[in-house]
Amino acid sequence: MLNKFSYCQYLLLIVLSLLVPACCLKSEPNHYGVYVIKSPADIHELIPKTIEEMVFGFEVAKQRAMEDIQKILAVPAHDRTFENTVLTFDKAQAYFQIPCSLIALIKMVHPDDAMRKKAQEILLNSSEIAITLFQTNKDIYKAIKEYQLKSTEVLNDERAYYFSNLLEEFKVSGLELEDDKFARMQELHKQIAGLSLEFQTNIAQANTKIIFSREELVGLGDDFISTLTSTDEGYSVGCDYPTAMQVMAHCSKVETRKKYYQTFKSRAYPENLVILNQIINTRDELAKLLGYKSYVELDIVSTMAQNLETVESFLAEVASDSQSKILDAWNVLMKYLPQSVNLTPDGKLEPWDVAYVSDQYLKNYVNIDHNKIAEYFPMEETVRSLLNSYEKFFKATFKVIESGEFWDPSVQMIEVKNSETNTIIGYVLVDLFPRENKYSHACCSSLVPPMSYDNGQTYAPAFALVIANFSKSTENKPSLLKHGEVKTFFHEFGHAIHALFGKAEMPTTAAYNTKFDFVETPSQLLEEWLWNAEMLKKLSYHYQTGESLPDDLIERLISTRTLKDAINIDSQLQYAAWSLNLYKEGKDKDFLNIKKDAYDKSSRVVAWEESVTNFCSFGHLSGYASKYYTYLWSEQLAKKIFNHIQLNGGLLDPEIGKSYISKIIGRGGSCHPQQMINDFLGNEITSPK
Repeated sequence: MLNKFSYCQYLLLIVLSLLVPACCLKSEPNHYGVYVIKSPADIHELIPKTIEEMVFGFEVAKQRAMEDIQKILAVPAHDRTFENTVLTFDKAQAYFQIPCSLIALIKMVHPDDAMRKKAQEILLNSSEIAITLFQTNKDIYKAIKEYQLKSTEVLNDERAYYFSNLLEEFKVSGLELEDDKFARMQELHKQIAGLSLEFQTNIAQANTKIIFSREELVGLGDDFISTLTSTDEGYSVGCDYPTAMQVMAHCSKVETRKKYYQTFKSRAYPENLVILNQIINTRDELAKLLGYKSYVELDIVSTMAQNLETVESFLAEVASDSQSKILDAWNVLMKYLPQSVNLTPDGKLEPWDVAYVSDQYLKNYVNIDHNKIAEYFPMEETVRSLLNSYEKFFKATFKVIESGEFWDPSVQMIEVKNSETNTIIGYVLVDLFPRENKYSHACCSSLVPPMSYDNGQTYAPAFALVIANFSKSTENKPSLLKHGEVKTFFHEFGHAIHALFGKAEMPTTAAYNTKFDFVETPSQLLEEWLWNAEMLKKLSYHYQTGESLPDDLIERLISTRTLKDAINIDSQLQYAAWSLNLYKEGKDKDFLNIKKDAYDKSSRVVAWEESVTNFCSFGHLSGYASKYYTYLWSEQLAKKIFNHIQLNGGLLDPEIGKSYISKIIGRGGSCHPQQMINDFLGNEITSPK
């Protein structure tokens, strides 16, 4: 998701804790080896259990960060080295960010309201400290410049790449601004951090419930109904993603779909519309203060794309290449409308009918019933099969282990070992079921990256967590995952593998802290496994019979990809346009006009919505800011890598897996992604296309 800890993104990493290192302390650490994980018990020690532990861990981290900065500043100019200045600065950032990020994670997953509120309070405090201590510290800037001017050290490739990026970050950070502008810049950063945190919090805490009668939920199976809370008025239906997938795809009552759609899309409205506008305005002012025409230019400068022109050219090319496929896909669906679905007077589909029309087409004309397919993907067996497939490709062993309870009894721990040396690579926690006030989407957090304490010679085990919100088990059935949910699991666990394998000497470039528009590539690569017939056969296991998916069903499922991909690209292009246009030059944006502009450039098969409520629950608009295009960009790169793997050993071949680790994910963010891909493919590429 994210670039390495660039100054413009650093605070947002702390706020969101979605793809970043994180940890916490119960006791005061030593300066070396403080995050070495040797056993599951160490992980329990690292995770705060009480408000007091969160507060103490943060205070320790703050004190240590201040001491590390003072240590750097105390070095005489003529004695500065990469290790005592640059590397120490990088470690100081990571060691401060580590406990802050897990506190942010506690805010996303912890069931206790007091814990979440305290976590948010600490995060607001931590953002101000990070701004002052790291992001806008002129004394540190002076120390780094002293090293640059006086050092005669010859740096290896990894250190040289890191230092070049660091200097570029300093260049755009505003540290040479006059005092009054500098103070304003600091204030703007603090405002952005606070607003972004509030924006995400409002989405997470939007626990809207709708009461429907059983008649209004016709089409939804008894197993799903049994998961709902029954009241005197009817059934209480929550606005979480698993529920939304069921209602929108299977409920045959158009009035129910419409009401649910409008409510689901209105989460965090209207408060987040005001906050989003404030975020946009503040970022616009910050960009201009730093010498940029718009926030887009500032936001994209450190990505693979580097500039707005490249991004817009890329999106235009994707749109052009996909246009006929998108229209063909929509035309197929429009020919087979269910009897209860009526088009608008101008011949468009209502937005609340899209998922239902698609599901009915697949069920009635392709003989694909996703609820039936889900019977072949019970949660427990799917996890086991997924880990078995990863074991072969990554030459590692993945084992679910008993480790004691965490913040919820459903959370499980997976131990990952190198199968050749039997040494621990790291641990992954999985939190897969919805709860009130839990982060409502799917993500991965690199809690402790693979840290080196001897200048890159050896690495301590890493620690990551996967968050999702899948359907729970019922009285009669285990948790059954739809094909799309299995893809989501593969995607997020792909981030976790990157987080465990991604070694780098500088801890802020370890795990998946690489260029923002590359970080999704390894996880999107693993999604491709779910469209491969051999893999579907190996991964599926009927919860009653134990049988794999039948060959004819696999063939039909794979045949639906063209339709699904085309419709997905249509929506992704619209979201990417929102993301870019909101952060182009100017304040107080016309949200409706931005949405209409993106709609007019789309297939326009779905009816226009005269509403901006869905901006309020689109969390990426604060987190990814202008960079939502990265999903399409990364996907193109993932397909190139996937095709190379297929042609050079296949999806379960450990030799091509070894090459993939050593040349791409095992390097973390220690070199440019383009170099990684070139090394792996054996040829030179300059863009995703």
